[in-house]
Amino acid sequence: MDLQKSVRAERGQALVIMIFAMIALLVIAGLAIDGGMVFLERRRMQNSADAAALAGTRLLAAAVCGKQGADDTAIFAEARQYAEKNGVQDTGNVVADYVSFDEVVLGRVGGGTIPPGSTGVSVTVGITRPTHFVSLVGISEARASASALAMTGRPIVASGLRPFGVPLDVVQQLSDGDCFEISFGQHCDDQHQDCTIEYLDGQTSSHRGWMNMNYVWNQYEELSGWPRATSPNPGGDLMDWMQNGWDGTLYADGLWAFLYRNGDFIHANPGTEQDALNVAPIGELILVPVFDAFPDCDGVPPDLEPPWPSPPGAPKDACTGMAGASYYHIVGFASVTIEDVHTSNHSLEVCVEKITIGQGQPSPSAGYGSDVCAMHTMVVTLWK
Repeated sequence: MDLQKSVRAERGQALVIMIFAMIALLVIAGLAIDGGMVFLERRRMQNSADAAALAGTRLLAAAVCGKQGADDTAIFAEARQYAEKNGVQDTGNVVADYVSFDEVVLGRVGGGTIPPGSTGVSVTVGITRPTHFVSLVGISEARASASALAMTGRPIVASGLRPFGVPLDVVQQLSDGDCFEISFGQHCDDQHQDCTIEYLDGQTSSHRGWMNMNYVWNQYEELSGWPRATSPNPGGDLMDWMQNGWDGTLYADGLWAFLYRNGDFIHANPGTEQDALNVAPIGELILVPVFDAFPDCDGVPPDLEPPWPSPPGAPKDACTGMAGASYYHIVGFASVTIEDVHTSNHSLEVCVEKITIGQGQPSPSAGYGSDVCAMHTMVVTLWK
């Protein structure tokens, strides 16, 4: 009789242990599931904060230049709208501030006025989600939040830019000191349209060849006659730019994915151009543009996925009679050194010294000036 009681007691204890073990497994699984949800929401909130900061800062740039309708109310509405478009369900969770070039908060966006000295907009967004499994241990909600800061100001004057660029998807996977190969010949198709950049572990990214610095433009320049879009044919200038650097003005804008397609576009010049490769400044620290899209001239309806649509307001000269003509949309800059030139496949071996996306493009401390406002060449870029 005592033996039977002992067996029943052990069975009861085993049942209790199994129940607690199952609860523990459910909690662990719940942490994984709910934690994964929070991680995804945090990434979504970062996209939302980036988009809202860029939207608000673009209108701030317009307000600084006295554009009608660009005021504190409009900036507040724009930031909220883009936050909502990118996943914020309650716009009451959108907090935006005006900041100075030194990143000092000057006042709240939506407070009625734009404080003097404002050069950027910082945005914090958040979302709260009910949990599914960890509510078993008393955690019924999880919050994901993110912040972003965008700045505006004069464009930098980039002395010494070289006429080739690096795709953003390459830059995002590189660190200072990493090297890669950019090909202008052997790895291109028959029309030299889809060349490749090979980097890291043999991964590749397409580009469109050389950058024609004689045909740089943005959509605001139409009324002034596209002053920088002078020639769709760079002629022998590629050699000079490659050897000595291009000393014109180029600036970055928001990412193509955020629908800000108003930054600088550079006409693509496909081809090997071995003469330009032969004068590459080996071992010298140089600056090259970073681009995130290469829209073409064929009038494809707007879309966020390739094939890239034609950019808004593009001058037509470079597209006339040129099959597959394309542009680069500039979003930043990178300091690099050319380590070697490979004539066998018309390529450059390039090493990254410093990525400057998100910093250094605008120079708000230099002031704005009537010339910048007249040309509508204010830089708007993510700062951090």
